[in-house]
Amino acid sequence: DIPMAYRPYMRIDTEAAFSPPWPTPPEGPEEIAADRRVMDAGAKEAYRLWWVAELRGV
Repeated sequence: DIPMAYRPYMRIDTEAAFSPPWPTPPEGPEEIAADRRVMDAGAKEAYRLWWVAELRGV
């Protein structure tokens, strides 16, 4: 018997498995700006927590 890893027809198509079945709408400038704001806030919070840990000597 052939091992599962060597059966090409049994392999999962990863791109098809992880992409949604519906077409994703193109992101407008508002969505991109909102994403950037969220990412900036997350980065600032992570930097703040790192700085507090540095000051406390953790």
